[in-house]
Amino acid sequence: MNNTFLRYVSHCFLSIALCLIAPHAGIAAVPQHDVRLFHDESFSKEQEKFFPFDTIYTVVDFSDMQPGDYKIDIDWIQPDGKLVRNSSHPFTLSEKTEAYRVFFWLKLHAKGPLGQLVSGDEYTSVVYGRWKVQVSCNGEHLPPTSFVVSDDIM
Repeated sequence: MNNTFLRYVSHCFLSIALCLIAPHAGIAAVPQHDVRLFHDESFSKEQEKFFPFDTIYTVVDFSDMQPGDYKIDIDWIQPDGKLVRNSSHPFTLSEKTEAYRVFFWLKLHAKGPLGQLVSGDEYTSVVYGRWKVQVSCNGEHLPPTSFVVSDDIM
């Protein structure tokens, strides 16, 4: 047998072995999930429009989670594409879990005309517009969620 064939067969066996071992290696696959945004801690009314001084609460609900190590990351990206904040939530499940909820939040700060008058700082409107919320589970991006910051909630 030639070396090319032997390398191919070895590669196939290694690939099969990794597929069989990987699910038990501690890093879990991305489970079913739902990402929602809220205005307050009652989490009663989902929302996608917010005022410039609001706190945005992101709730990520996972279901049918297998045992393993997880790391949930969230990126808050302002309308101009700049990353404003990144947060992480690592955890380990020792047994199958039907439901697991993770909370993240971002307090918006916009200096408006009144803030400019009091502080002497320049007025900035970078908080206005469509923001992107990018949640990842074990490094795999979930579909992005977005929200709008405006003085007009209607």
